[in-house]
Amino acid sequence: MRPLTAGRAAPVAAMVAVVVFLPSLANGWAGDDTLVVEVNRNVHSVGAALRAWFDTYWQPPFRDAGLYRPLAILTYAVDWSLSGGAPWWFHLTNVLLHGVVTGLLVLVLAAWMRPSACLVAGLLFAIHPVHVEAVANVVGRAELLVTIGLFGAVLAARRYRAARSSVDKRVWLAVSVIIVALALHAKESAIIALPLIILDQALEPQRDRRLYGAFYLSIAAVTLVWFHVWNSIAGAYVGSGAHGAWFGTSTGHRLATMFPAYLDLLRLLTVPIDLSSDYSPMVVPVRRAWSWGAMLGLASTTAFVAIGFMTVRRAPAVAFAVFLTVMSYAPVSNLFFPSGVILSERGLYLGITVPAVVGGMLFSAALARRRARLGVGVLSGVLAAYALISVDRIPFWRDALNPILEERAAHPENYRNRFLLSEYLSFTGDTTRALSEMLLAAELYPADPSIHMYASRLAVSEGRPVLAVRKAEEAFEIHPTWVLVQETLVVALLESGMSDSARSMATEFMHLTPTSGRTAETLSYVMDQTAAPEWQRYLARARRDWLGRDLVRARAVLDSAVAVLPDLVATPAECRFLEPMIPMTEWIMQDLATQLDGMIESSRVCRANRGAR
Repeated sequence: MRPLTAGRAAPVAAMVAVVVFLPSLANGWAGDDTLVVEVNRNVHSVGAALRAWFDTYWQPPFRDAGLYRPLAILTYAVDWSLSGGAPWWFHLTNVLLHGVVTGLLVLVLAAWMRPSACLVAGLLFAIHPVHVEAVANVVGRAELLVTIGLFGAVLAARRYRAARSSVDKRVWLAVSVIIVALALHAKESAIIALPLIILDQALEPQRDRRLYGAFYLSIAAVTLVWFHVWNSIAGAYVGSGAHGAWFGTSTGHRLATMFPAYLDLLRLLTVPIDLSSDYSPMVVPVRRAWSWGAMLGLASTTAFVAIGFMTVRRAPAVAFAVFLTVMSYAPVSNLFFPSGVILSERGLYLGITVPAVVGGMLFSAALARRRARLGVGVLSGVLAAYALISVDRIPFWRDALNPILEERAAHPENYRNRFLLSEYLSFTGDTTRALSEMLLAAELYPADPSIHMYASRLAVSEGRPVLAVRKAEEAFEIHPTWVLVQETLVVALLESGMSDSARSMATEFMHLTPTSGRTAETLSYVMDQTAAPEWQRYLARARRDWLGRDLVRARAVLDSAVAVLPDLVATPAECRFLEPMIPMTEWIMQDLATQLDGMIESSRVCRANRGAR
């Protein structure tokens, strides 16, 4: 019998990962799958996905998350083209990708652990129940792709450091840069690739202390280029995408909430018996004061990080797993800044490396102490339990409605789930029940402006303008600079017949968010729908076109506005409307003057050339 090696253990662990998650092929579209894949035209052809490469991951009006994942969108488009949009094909791709991740993890751990320990770690990682959301839900693919990229970059960097010839070094440098670039375009968390590679070098058994300047500068360069692109495309949306749980709360409130919640994270890593699709308030209570639970959470979190430092020399695989978990989860941990989620099972995909590595090392220790029977028995029990929980959990994501109904039964206090049910009912045309569920969500947790905003929109569709205005005003009180809230209030006022108020509010919003193209569109819409003076309608359209970078059209519309502009603009309301237009008119006139100067200079050159002949 051939001895076990990491190269033989990797496909075994990968195969187990695939087999356990094969039942997910029976699932359809669930959760965010509908908006990201099923009805997203950018996904329905490879050409559309390539044309949308410099577009946000979420389409309007859901861009507030500030996500940029064009590679994930491209893989969906490839799946759609090959399968004609059959959900099972997308799920099969996810399952195979999870198998690849598992195999790569075994190879990464082989630098510090015996093959048997690597195999056990791979098996534990392969079937862990927390992975169900990422694997059995199509949009979890971003987690799979970025993990493949991170593990692949670590392995490629090792080959670079081990290369002897300059040719081999250049090849592995190029491979590493390409892998990191692809990972960054799969999910934003790939930004940890450089520190992860540095960590891997620091933990090498041979203690390689050489400085690979060209290599690290190349990885840093591609990361900075990606960051610039991401910031240009989606960065502006990040601030407005914070979860509704944090509106009106201080940093102290956020930390008082999160430290007890970190205990749930530790539980999910080790004893995943109470899983949830959504850890929103009040599933996770939003706390306004420090508690013993917060103290315990702080102590546990500190101990978790301390374990990483303590095991650097004696158990580098554990240190690698701990620091990988910390780096990958820190951006969504709400510790340093508000995030779009409170807790997320999908966000723990990389975190499962910790229990996987610890399990592999414990099994190896049992073998070393000649307690193989005990080790095999405990391992078999844990693997069987994890596999049963995972297989039982997979059908939870079988369609769009089932997760909502299951979560409603398990956590009736979850306001966010009521919101999702309302969205589903609205999508099916049942706006009456959708409005009822949205109002219940607002009662459960009134601090989230998006709930009031969508309740207002549903009230408009149900012909209840008074309710629409009230809910829009409540959303505006919580988040007055959110352009979607502003737009909702203006529409509600219009539907209520309060045209003067709608015009007045639209003008005020122009002052609140002067650079927002959406606000400019709202202003133009209001001016066209009401009895606004003709010069104001023209100026609103010109400002909309100017912010939309259609300068030729903006200049033409501005000319029309000048033609009908009264000789005297004197009332406070007229001055209030005209004031934000000044930067637009100055810019357009300056651009026109620049072009005229260019034409004059060209004419002079032509005249000089003609004279020279």
